Amino acid sequence: MGVTSASRKYRLKLFNQEFSSLRTLALEKSFQFDLQAWTNASAALFGPRKAACIVHGRTKQALDQYHECNLPMLQKEHERQDLMDAILNLQIGYRLFDTYLNRVIFPDTGFYRDFDENEQRIANVLRRAGIRAALVQPLQIDRARGGFICAVNSRIDAIIMTEASFLGRHVTEMTAYLGKVAVAQRNFIADAHEVARRDLHDGVLQTLAALRMRLLLLTKRQDVVQQPIELEIRKAVDIVTLEQSRLRGFLESSPTAIDNVDLISQLDVCARTISLQWGINVTLKSEEPAIQVDIGMSFNIEHLLREVVTNAVRHAKSKSLTVTLSLKQDALMMAVTDVSHPFQEAHVHEKPALTLKSASLRDRLRILNGEAYVEGLGKGALLSIRIPMQQIEND
Repeated sequence: MGVTSASRKYRLKLFNQEFSSLRTLALEKSFQFDLQAWTNASAALFGPRKAACIVHGRTKQALDQYHECNLPMLQKEHERQDLMDAILNLQIGYRLFDTYLNRVIFPDTGFYRDFDENEQRIANVLRRAGIRAALVQPLQIDRARGGFICAVNSRIDAIIMTEASFLGRHVTEMTAYLGKVAVAQRNFIADAHEVARRDLHDGVLQTLAALRMRLLLLTKRQDVVQQPIELEIRKAVDIVTLEQSRLRGFLESSPTAIDNVDLISQLDVCARTISLQWGINVTLKSEEPAIQVDIGMSFNIEHLLREVVTNAVRHAKSKSLTVTLSLKQDALMMAVTDVSHPFQEAHVHEKPALTLKSASLRDRLRILNGEAYVEGLGKGALLSIRIPMQQIEND
């Protein structure tokens, strides 16, 4: 192995210490770690100053992450996907890719060999990025997998192999630590969920049960029986019953579960609840008999629908709404149409569209990576929402 200069050793030591201190602070920063800053710092260790870190979430809740430094060509999805697919097929460990001599080098031992077919795919991407030599390392962070690449000086010598070994060991140590942080985060969320579940079960659910019982007792009073108010009370009982059922289902679910639910059936219950709450008619129509999504996404879409209906009642004075669902072009489409009154084509423009000034509506759309349209819609249409399919799996 080559001998690294004293100044170079000091720089590498500072790099390691800097990110060791960031690791120490990680748990105080809501389990966040700045992978972009780490990628930039790694790239700065070598002349080309080019690096990338790609992390593929294994669950729908864990979205893919991509961080690059001076590698704009990898912002193209097909290039990034090709690189990711190839890196995920590598065995765990770090190695140097020499795209000039078409060989892979293992810096700890100095052993080298020609690229196999999978490694050749990685080398092709590196060449297109103008990288002649790079450290390449697959990543395993808890349940997520990914890859790390860092360009090095184009000529691989003994010193480069020594420094590549240092960086490779650093990446191994960092990913092991981040894996522990991910487990700690999952356990923290599970513990918080359990505390909330217990508090809600002992508090809110029991309060709803007591409220339902008091309302039912009211319907048995002689001055209430067969009076118009009795029907209103029974509607209130139905609302409480539906909310009890929804809340109980939420509390019985695990925050780390990957089980899917049928979005159509969930929204059907939601629509019936909203209808009772606002005293209007909300009808759900779907081109799909069932749409399987994870529990978290179903929860967010249900709340999005509640926000939309609230806006329709307040701003468009709607009395009867139809919510239509469909799957088109890798997205879930949700259209809200007011069918309260028949409109003539000449007066369509007089019907106000839903406002998007609601902060909670915008926040819910942001969580779902959704887009809302209130212009250019057909007769009676108030709002159309598009939610990317990347978080949806339809069986």
